[in-house]
Amino acid sequence: MILGIDIGGTKTLLGVFDKKGEVIETLKFPTPKNYKEFLSVLKSSVANLKTRDFKTAVAAVPGRLERERGTFTRGGNLQWQDVSIRKDLCDAVGITTLQVENDAKLAGLSEAQTYPDSFVLYITISTGIGTSVVDHGRLDHAMLDSEGGYILLSNGDSMLPWEKVGSGKAIKEKYGKLACEIDDHKTWDEITDTMALGIVDLCAVVEPEIVIIGGGVGSSFSKFGDQLIKKVAKLKPEIVRMPKIVGAKDAEMASLRGCYVYAQQTAKN
Repeated sequence: MILGIDIGGTKTLLGVFDKKGEVIETLKFPTPKNYKEFLSVLKSSVANLKTRDFKTAVAAVPGRLERERGTFTRGGNLQWQDVSIRKDLCDAVGITTLQVENDAKLAGLSEAQTYPDSFVLYITISTGIGTSVVDHGRLDHAMLDSEGGYILLSNGDSMLPWEKVGSGKAIKEKYGKLACEIDDHKTWDEITDTMALGIVDLCAVVEPEIVIIGGGVGSSFSKFGDQLIKKVAKLKPEIVRMPKIVGAKDAEMASLRGCYVYAQQTAKN
């Protein structure tokens, strides 16, 4: 069995997977801001799992990693810096084999399994914006440290990172509502203006066949998908390929499920 640990800025989700990739148990707790406190809560939470006969684990973390050293350098909504996260998680969970990877990369890995023969760009739009590039069902290692949410977009007289003007947090600050609470066409028209710009810029560089929109905002894809597709088609230069744009199938569980996929793939290497 495999343990998945999805560490978010506000909550951490644990999931135990059987050999077939089915989730047989989950447990969720608020993510403490203090790193040592987080490790303590994680240890007690794992001890409360009914199923504990897992031999390996994968952790999804929202930030930048030094993969060879197993350290979390900085990132996202967590203020942790330069911590030996792989070793610390092993100690907290009580196992010797554990891998760490960026949460957006793992979410994209999971969602891209639906398109195993394609070159996929996954964009998670939640509190921030993260990206993942998956080539024929596997993470593109040349793009592991890419940060699509930090491409610069024009914002009045200034240039700002895309996630500062187009993330779920930015949407909430501007409209006073979460994306899931927005239903009117006009508001989504404004939101997709910015979203389309970000997607077109990334497509010009990455040239994906498929773009998957995930995260909290992506969960509302049915509300804005048609508008977004039309705007991307209109904005993109003729030389840039028009990708198929779809919503994530399981945005809320994508990072956790990606832990299982990653464990399976790396075990075969």
